[in-house]
Amino acid sequence: MASDKISTFLKSGIQIISILFAAFGGFLVHIAPPGGIIKLSVGIAQFIILCILLYISALSVYSLAQNKRQYKKNYKVWLTTCGIALISTIITSVIYFKQHNQLVIKVDRWDAIYVRGTLSEKSLEICNEEKISGKHSCEMELLNNYYTAEQVEDGYLWSPESIKSSQLTLLICYLAFMLSLSITIFSAIELISSGIKVKSE
Repeated sequence: MASDKISTFLKSGIQIISILFAAFGGFLVHIAPPGGIIKLSVGIAQFIILCILLYISALSVYSLAQNKRQYKKNYKVWLTTCGIALISTIITSVIYFKQHNQLVIKVDRWDAIYVRGTLSEKSLEICNEEKISGKHSCEMELLNNYYTAEQVEDGYLWSPESIKSSQLTLLICYLAFMLSLSITIFSAIELISSGIKVKSE
């Protein structure tokens, strides 16, 4: 009988977190940094986070199945966790979207999105020869009137090292935001569930 209750609790927790990622997975992928390699890393990270949250859910429901008096304690834990995670979500979202606006550029005429880095030495030389002042003006001039899409992808406009650095920055900021958001939603669900159980006692 006890094992049946534990199994029921575990299935319930797994269903909750599975529904969570099914509902928000598309949104998380949509706002992910551009780039095939980055999206692969993001996909793997999402799977790891899902496993972590499933594990936390399993531990939570297992402890409740063993001791029903844990509901009140769990309610306080999830309340604290949800509050901290919510603050973290707000902070990491601001940081991520600020970095995204600075490091990601869309070129409408090619219908392409790029992660920008620092201008390469060749790009700076061209701008000096053309007497174009300002990095932003130089970047826009080279994008619109000089380089082709293939040349931009091959690292003519921005140095490859700086692009990799920008991609890493975006990836770290995105993962921090995604983890905070996932924990906030997950802990909120667990908080509501624990609250209902506390009231029913």
